[in-house]
Amino acid sequence: MIVVLIILLAIFSAGCAMTGPSEKKTADFSVVSTNYGMASWGSPNVTAVVKNKGDGVATYVTLSVTAIKHGVKVDEATIRFLNGGEVGPGESAEGTGFFRRIDSHDDYDDISYLMDWID
Repeated sequence: MIVVLIILLAIFSAGCAMTGPSEKKTADFSVVSTNYGMASWGSPNVTAVVKNKGDGVATYVTLSVTAIKHGVKVDEATIRFLNGGEVGPGESAEGTGFFRRIDSHDDYDDISYLMDWID
């Protein structure tokens, strides 16, 4: 039993050594433009254009748009660009996300953005 534990500990330690701190992201995105509208079924939406200003290729680029009312999150729209495809250096991508819990853009008084991607 002790031999099995030692072997498992050795395997676990080797795995931890291989998964060190992540490298610095080489892509760098900015939100170029946003447009707020209503979907055909009546849901508020936001369309955004983002640009990769970095020197790396990124995939699974997402932008979370959080609607805030009096300091409290009331809804969130997630925009996924190019269905997870690649956005290269200097390239732009456009996508649309939909709010599900609010009825109009008057239902919030502030917006925050959070971008994420995989290099």
